[in-house]
This record gives sequence, C-alpha cells and structure tokens, in this order.
Amino acid sequence: MKFIFEDQKGVDLVNFYEVCYRASSKDFIYSNGCGGLKRELTKLSNTEIICIFMDLIPDNPETIYVYNVLRKLRKEYTKMLVFPISCREYYYVKYLNTLHNMIVREDWVFTCLSKDGNYQKSDIIVTQQDKDFCKNFEKFCKLVAMKAPIDCAKNQSKYGRTFLYNDCLCDSNQNFCTINSLYQKSKEFVNQFECFPSIEQTNDSKELSWNEMVIMHRNLVDKYNDTREVFKSSNVKNLSKRAYYFY
Repeated sequence: MKFIFEDQKGVDLVNFYEVCYRASSKDFIYSNGCGGLKRELTKLSNTEIICIFMDLIPDNPETIYVYNVLRKLRKEYTKMLVFPISCREYYYVKYLNTLHNMIVREDWVFTCLSKDGNYQKSDIIVTQQDKDFCKNFEKFCKLVAMKAPIDCAKNQSKYGRTFLYNDCLCDSNQNFCTINSLYQKSKEFVNQFECFPSIEQTNDSKELSWNEMVIMHRNLVDKYNDTREVFKSSNVKNLSKRAYYFY
C-alpha cells in the first residue's frame, strides 16, 4: 500500500505528523502541492492500493479540478482512492482544542472548526497582509493555527514552534497545559484525522478493508459537499464545484 500526501516534505506539521510513524514514514510520498499529485501517482504501479490524502477546499476551485483529474484515472488505477480533507492546520487546531489552556481565542477556533461560511468576517483578519493571505478557507485555518494557540504552539517560526518538536514537560501553575511526550502528541494529532495510515505499535485504531476504505472515501466526499453547501448559502466567492465518488 502506498500513501501520497499533497504536502511539502519537511514542513513543521508534516514533521509533527510523522513522529508517531517513526521509520515507516520513509514510505510516505509528498507531491509538494496538489498540482503534483498526478505526477506522483503515475510513478506507481496500478496493481497496488494507493491512498491519496488531499485538501479539498470549498472556495478553492483548483482543488476540485485536481480531484477530478485524479478521478478520471480511476479506471487505470483501479485500487486508487482519494481521501479529501480540510487541511493539516484544521486538524492541528482541532487537536489543540482538546487540550487544556492551549487556545487564547476560542471564537477564532470555533469559526474554523465549525467551517463557518462567514469566516471572512472574523476579527482574526486584521491587517491588509491578513486579508491578502486569507483568500480561502484553507488559508483561514492556517491563520488560526498561527494566531489562536498559546505562544509555544503557534505555527509561526518567530515563536519557535516548541510544541511541535519537543516533549511537553511544563509544570507551571500559571500555564499548565499538558505533560506529554512528542510521540504521544503526534499520535493524538494524527488521530484527529478521519482516516490515516496505520500507526505502528498501536491497537487503538482499526485497519480498514478495501470496502471500508471506499465507504470512508464517500463519507469524506459527503462532508466536503455539505461544507460546500454551507459556503454556498453564505455567498462565498470562488465556490468550488461539487465532488463525486470514485466508486
């Protein structure tokens, strides 16, 4: 089984995701953007199961275009499935929200996790730079990941991203949040995703059969379409097209 991710290898949330996979993460394939997914797919044999994890954003039409390009290849790659997700930052924010004292602005997080079609009205968007950056929902999630957490967990280089690279052994009465190893944090982050490659040395997740994988694919497509309808009712600009199942 092969796993292709649309991300760029070596970025911070990818590194954090890979921690709990240890050596097995060497088999992960990264396309450095959704535009590279077809390229990486066609390097592989069409006789093996191929799982593609890609962002499918309701107000970024490029993502549904790439999804449909891959969908057209399903007759050649009969064991290939795409699992559409929001973006890694969405699941990172979702994970931090399960922890104690990790969020400084819960309203920003709620707008993100509820996939509010009116996210552009959030007061997290302050400067012209914020407005230029936040051109779709994925970018909004990235902005929330940069601004909403406490400093050690902010996904910004100027704060050091301490949470993403170190064990949490803080024991301060003023700012106690969690005591956890980096491995455990990574595992808990990965478990926020609806589906993911099997984690070694763990029994708390279920390995899916092919038929169950197809059901998961359909469930995630349905989720995307539901969010798209929310965005449509909010008159979001650049609305993406509906997605259809592979099988």
